[in-house]
Amino acid sequence: MGRVVWVDVARGMSVALVVLYHASLLLNENGLGDPHWRDVDGALASLRMPLLFTVSGLLAGAAIRRPWRSLWDSRLALLVWLVPLWAVLRFAAFTVAPMESRPTETSVLRLIASPLWPGTGLWFLQALFAFLVLTKLADGRVAPRWQLTIAALVSIGFFAGLSLRNLGYDGIGRYGFFFLIGVHARDIVMRLGDDARPMLTAVALAVFAALSVAVFRTGVGGAPLVGFVVAAWATFTGLLLARTLAATPLCGPIAYLGRNTLPVYVTHVVLIALFFPYVLQVGFAVPTALWPLLLGAVVTALALVIHKLLSGTPLRYLYLVPPFMQFGSTERRATVPVSAARTPGS
Repeated sequence: MGRVVWVDVARGMSVALVVLYHASLLLNENGLGDPHWRDVDGALASLRMPLLFTVSGLLAGAAIRRPWRSLWDSRLALLVWLVPLWAVLRFAAFTVAPMESRPTETSVLRLIASPLWPGTGLWFLQALFAFLVLTKLADGRVAPRWQLTIAALVSIGFFAGLSLRNLGYDGIGRYGFFFLIGVHARDIVMRLGDDARPMLTAVALAVFAALSVAVFRTGVGGAPLVGFVVAAWATFTGLLLARTLAATPLCGPIAYLGRNTLPVYVTHVVLIALFFPYVLQVGFAVPTALWPLLLGAVVTALALVIHKLLSGTPLRYLYLVPPFMQFGSTERRATVPVSAARTPGS
């Protein structure tokens, strides 16, 4: 598919929420968090990853229907390259700037096991690899309605508390349905973007807020269907909101972030870790309620600047697949970033 601005906005929204979540989480773990952010993060959990996987599915459908060699070159090779590379870089960052709240980040055994036992924020890339492979294997063999039915039942189970005690595998179980919605219901999803619908968006946001408050106050989030239904509504709301924002002056910066999700996604936690000693020195001089927003904005901007500075150097392969890992290994093909509009989410 070609460049679709509101889809870029949806991706930008998603990655911004991921950065905000990790900034808030690490601040709370180290005594600088505002307890209200835990509640906000809990509500936004229904939106950030379901929306990101839905958009990833939207952008992956055409690649899945091509031959395996093309799928490897355009999608899988980069994911295989990035996961171990950034696992090592993340390990190095936490070794240089260790956090008492995260001793496992400097575990050599965990680093070695990470490609098969995902336990960090890189699990999204590993889940994306699994979804691409599984959907490709099912293509032409299992009808889309059965793929969606099976994935929905699995997702309902994981939202209701089923767990494999692993961050990545639980994410695969929980969010596969949303990826498949992007792949198999693309035409329906794309019709949501035909026109901006500010009134409908406002109503959807109000319903999402009401659902989030009701789930929080009643504690029924783990009940069968509840978490799944809230996540489905949140995704619908997020898509509407992205299309509405695409018609406003906010479109430019959010869409730019959406076109460059990969460098922000893989870099932001590393930057947070490296910044944290300085954050702790000045932390209480800034209201705790503002720290997640401030830290999230700083690391996002810095990740984009670093990516821009490295794009013309050999270090661009921190974000790009090296030519030797592709069948059609020309420099032009090898340097297509995963964050381009024609590629899966990052």
